[in-house]
Amino acid sequence: QVHITTLDQTGQLPGFDYSIVMGNEVLPNIPGKALRNFFICQFPFPVAKEVLADRWDYLEGYEKVIVYSKYAEKHYRSTLNNLGATPSPVTVVSPPVGMHPLALPPQKRPIIIGVGRFFVGGHTKRQDLMIEAFRKLVELFPTAELHLAGSLPAEAEHRAYYSDLQKKALGLPVFFHLNVPPKDLSNLYAEASLYWHLSGFGVDEAVAPHQCEHFGITVVEAMTAGCIPLVVKRGGPPAIIEEGTTGYSFESLNELVNLSVQILTEP
Repeated sequence: QVHITTLDQTGQLPGFDYSIVMGNEVLPNIPGKALRNFFICQFPFPVAKEVLADRWDYLEGYEKVIVYSKYAEKHYRSTLNNLGATPSPVTVVSPPVGMHPLALPPQKRPIIIGVGRFFVGGHTKRQDLMIEAFRKLVELFPTAELHLAGSLPAEAEHRAYYSDLQKKALGLPVFFHLNVPPKDLSNLYAEASLYWHLSGFGVDEAVAPHQCEHFGITVVEAMTAGCIPLVVKRGGPPAIIEEGTTGYSFESLNELVNLSVQILTEP
């Protein structure tokens, strides 16, 4: 019972009971069109004041705003408050994550995995810094491997970034898994001992909160496969882990390297 239509054609259809509108700005881009309307704000990215002025009254027609994490909620409320807009009820609904099959006992190896798109700008996943940190780590733990998996957008600047990553990794046991199928990704998670997450490294949250990870769904994916996550102390991921129990957070690359070596040398 799924019917696809354009927004323009909805005016010719019978009334709606519910509408769910998703956006990347603090205000929805259309007025509510149903008896009950919900707005999913993935993150309140910067947007021109003129755009917000055009949408100023739209939020009044929405019953509730939904965000993905406490981090997103904090910055959503802050952005709305800075605009002087009337706050709406905000609910955090974290994304669902499927369990990755885990062999018992786990067949773990000294593998570090990082998963995320290879792209520049925004909340880039900073695979360049992973390679930089791994170069130091492999001197202390020579049998370690770094596996980087993700998709690659078509634009030239992203492809240039990927090419640069390959050059940085020359001579190191760094392996790239481009556009990796789900089954192969599950196998990588199953073998990996550590998961590195560096999106937002070095970012000032007060200045550019949108450049940090908004939730961190790959962190949860890795944890379901028994990987120990090490996440930068920025954005949403620190709220996912219990420090020292289900994962670790860090501020510097040296701290990341030392924590990784410490974990890899334990039984």
